[in-house]
Amino acid sequence: MYKLLKKLSLAFFLILFGAFIQPKDDPNALFLIKKDGKYGYIYKNGTIKVKPIYDNAWNFANGFGKVKLNDKYGFVNTNGIEAIKVQYEDAYDFSEGLALVKVGGKYGYINQSGQLVIKPQYEEAWRFFDGLAGFKQNNKWGFIDKTGKVVIQPKFEYVNTFSEGMASFGQTGINDYIYGYIDKTGNVIVKAQFGYAGNFSDGLASVGTSFIDKTGKKIIVGFQEVGDFSEGLAPVKKNEKWGYVNKTGTMVISAQFEYAGSFSNGLAVVKQKGKYGYIDKTGKTTIPAQFSQGDSFQNGLAKVMTEDFKVCYIDPQGGYKWKPAN
Repeated sequence: MYKLLKKLSLAFFLILFGAFIQPKDDPNALFLIKKDGKYGYIYKNGTIKVKPIYDNAWNFANGFGKVKLNDKYGFVNTNGIEAIKVQYEDAYDFSEGLALVKVGGKYGYINQSGQLVIKPQYEEAWRFFDGLAGFKQNNKWGFIDKTGKVVIQPKFEYVNTFSEGMASFGQTGINDYIYGYIDKTGNVIVKAQFGYAGNFSDGLASVGTSFIDKTGKKIIVGFQEVGDFSEGLAPVKKNEKWGYVNKTGTMVISAQFEYAGSFSNGLAVVKQKGKYGYIDKTGKTTIPAQFSQGDSFQNGLAKVMTEDFKVCYIDPQGGYKWKPAN
């Protein structure tokens, strides 16, 4: 039972990783807020655009924000309009022009007008990346293109999303679940052998404690844990502290943090002495560690939580753009 739970936990982590890949900046994005127990959105300057009326909501991605009301899901657009009405049993963010939705217990895809373009028919499915999306039928995973055509037959126990032409797949190993990589034709390029397999970024993928290239060769080794590359740098853990390496494996920001996030907009969130702040690519502190929680910058703002547990937004200079009144 323990082995099964461990396998499922790791698979679930990888699912989340694939489902929540950081979107590119959207200059017209709105920003999620919570007020009086309800969710809405603000402009970048802090002005409320969508009144907090939803039971739940998510960060904007690719022009839309997913919202939830009365156990159903829909989407708000950058004009603050509920462009795709709340009606779905489940939904995921738009990616490459399509959004995964659940209707009648099955998953399919809608376009940005809310039209079903791939009918609900899958047990489970992922968002589109690199033009393909994973789907599950008869307890096996394969991939479809944006027309719904099957391009990789469902034959894998598990798959993640594509990135840079490669996707991780999982299979049951001797003692635990193990992962490798396939290309866009479904051919196994790197055999299943790793206990964890991240997405490729800048030609490299993290596999637990090392980085590999697209042939499966270990390029950067010798760390306790590693994260994914972003903007040319990756967080790594050494001697129980986190720092950053470049693509040659050179430590460019020394291991000194309790936590180190991905770089976005030239800044990364780090944790020191139990508080979160931000550094630039030289390791210089740009926003002092002062928050009880901090997220990566997206669309020019970062969501943080103050010591008094207020969820706020700050700009790259550390100035507040949204700070609820006490």
